[in-house]
Amino acid sequence: MRIENGAPAITSVANGVLARCVTQPRACRDTLLVGGTLLVGGALLSAGSFITGRLTASLGSEPMPLPAPNDVPSTPERQKDQLLSVLPAHDQLALMKILRDCGPDAECSHPAIRALLERQPGQVRHQIMQLAARTEPAAPAPAAAAAGWPPAATAAVVPPGEVWLEWAATLLESAVPLEQARLYLDVADIVRATDEARSGSPEGPERETAANAARHQMIQALLERDGHPVETRPFSITTRDVQGVRMRFEGRNLLVTFGDDRPGSRTLMLMAHGDMTGAEDGSNGANDNASGVGALLAVARQLRTALLPTGTRVQLLVTDLEERGLIGAQAYVRQCLAQSNCPDVALNVDMLGRGDGMTISGSDQQDMYRVGDALDAPARRIPVTATEARLAALLREAAQEAGLTVHDSAGWTMQSDHLAFQREAVPALGVTLIDAVDVGRERMRQQARAALLAADAATPWERFDDYVAGRLDAATRAAVEARLDAYDQAVEAYRALPHSRYAANIHNGYDQLDQFNSRQAFAAVGVLERAIVDWLAAREANPGD
Repeated sequence: MRIENGAPAITSVANGVLARCVTQPRACRDTLLVGGTLLVGGALLSAGSFITGRLTASLGSEPMPLPAPNDVPSTPERQKDQLLSVLPAHDQLALMKILRDCGPDAECSHPAIRALLERQPGQVRHQIMQLAARTEPAAPAPAAAAAGWPPAATAAVVPPGEVWLEWAATLLESAVPLEQARLYLDVADIVRATDEARSGSPEGPERETAANAARHQMIQALLERDGHPVETRPFSITTRDVQGVRMRFEGRNLLVTFGDDRPGSRTLMLMAHGDMTGAEDGSNGANDNASGVGALLAVARQLRTALLPTGTRVQLLVTDLEERGLIGAQAYVRQCLAQSNCPDVALNVDMLGRGDGMTISGSDQQDMYRVGDALDAPARRIPVTATEARLAALLREAAQEAGLTVHDSAGWTMQSDHLAFQREAVPALGVTLIDAVDVGRERMRQQARAALLAADAATPWERFDDYVAGRLDAATRAAVEARLDAYDQAVEAYRALPHSRYAANIHNGYDQLDQFNSRQAFAAVGVLERAIVDWLAAREANPGD
């Protein structure tokens, strides 16, 4: 996910950025406005202020803590979530493995879950007993003390040992459907591979390179585990990076195709980026974007075993270098356009790990965020094809049926790989989970960024050297001064906006497995699966519309 918010620990790039801004003021625009998390906000905006000599304060961006959950469970599903959250992370993982390996066999799962609960430390057992006390008949407090529970347990009326233990084991048996457990474990495997590579690599860029190589290998292994023949699509592409510097990139995308492979088959592509950033700052990319890859794997498992309609096929694309500026997606679009085999519609999933609803970003929204080479091209509206509109409508219908809110995201687009498709008029949608309050904050920041781009475009940077040297006549100097003032005001307006939790809790140490909500992600998977199946079955959607 490309985010224009600031991020902590950006001083490592600030000096280079500052030098670039001082020596190449026009090029500094690219650094300030490209929208990379590590490269905008904080020290970088203060570097831009150094150019004009007006703004001096720098702005940091600390990760935003997630809200504390409500301690009072109100529904069975809420009780399950609360019970899961009480377990330590390693035991949540162990529980998921039990549920995956045992499936619906209670004779297998129940004893294993009881054993897991029995080995919990006193504090965890007390928390579970408190949850049980809200739903089960309570025993006198002395019974808890007599059973050897910790002294704090006697402060509340709690059920005796067997009652709470049986209650918790029975509830956990049904806490997580099999496919949700598989989703969680796939995300956990990607995170584990990332952490192992991070911990075994030296500090610096090599750490992130190693982490992404390990992620890529794990994702390919997970696809092959599920029986998908994986085609590796290497690419070498010249484009602009997140600092706006034109350079050569090399990477590899992963492609899977199943269904009717005859020419002319209607093709839907499901894609997610496999890379991450922020390894130096403690991130292991659980939400951004192991969650999206996990969702892709979960949907693919269901589709691969389904009988797809004749004349339809599904492609899975795991892109590389999204965090560097949608590079892998750009490379794939160039390839498919050259070969005349682009999908009829692409569906990109990014950051499905948490959020009280989803957003759907269509082609008509793509001009709201530009990055890389798109910064040099004029903004243009891309029409929405009937094929794309049909898929968007099916996503909304499936979400409504599942009780998942689709937030109004007018005036904002998710900043991810679908944009590379949309800008080349390949129909595509982007889907993410996000809290409603964060949609508003992201919209304000994106619109302020667009205003900053416009102010930059109106600034006569070609006269900047003469302005600094005092070689301009009074009238010209006044005109340049006015444009620089407008630019500074746009920078200040951008900096003053609040950060969203959606953006602040990625690319840093907050993006961990314990912040991945598998229930919310699994609900999104169900919506994706339903919409894709219905789109494939809709004969009236023609490839050429």
